[in-house]
Amino acid sequence: MSGNNDDQYITLLEMMSTYDMLLEQLQKSISEGFIDLGRANFHNKDSLRGRYGSDYYDESYEGLIEARIKDDGSFCIFKKENETITNNDENKSDDDEGKEGIKLRRKKVIHQETKERSSKIKDPIRMFGAGLSIPSSLRQSQKNFKNSVSVIFDLVNCRNNLLENIKKINENMEQ
Repeated sequence: MSGNNDDQYITLLEMMSTYDMLLEQLQKSISEGFIDLGRANFHNKDSLRGRYGSDYYDESYEGLIEARIKDDGSFCIFKKENETITNNDENKSDDDEGKEGIKLRRKKVIHQETKERSSKIKDPIRMFGAGLSIPSSLRQSQKNFKNSVSVIFDLVNCRNNLLENIKKINENMEQ
């Protein structure tokens, strides 16, 4: 019985060590992300638009990843995939004849092409400029913040495992 308790305590200590390591990684990636964001803002100070922040945001951009909870209660990250929007109303045939019918069909084709272009998932950093005009410090900031998201998921899962292990140890102590 004592050997089993020792194994549980060793596992608990290993989990606590992992949790501490993940906290340090999170702190490092977030602080480096803000340092790089500060650098990007410093180099952008002469721009008419000002600092990179909420004033720059374009509401048409959506996140590239989403969080899901698995059946076992753990959290995981899923990347969104390109989705095309199709509308059944747009695929109906026109019975109108003449110039009005042609204009309506043309509008529907243009509308469908616009929807397909806008439905593709874009990298949110593109709202700050075209490919080469985006500062490398802003790209590095995005990379650091993206890395911190995966660390946060690992932290949450590790914390849940820690709490389960503590609960098991408390149950064994009560018996």
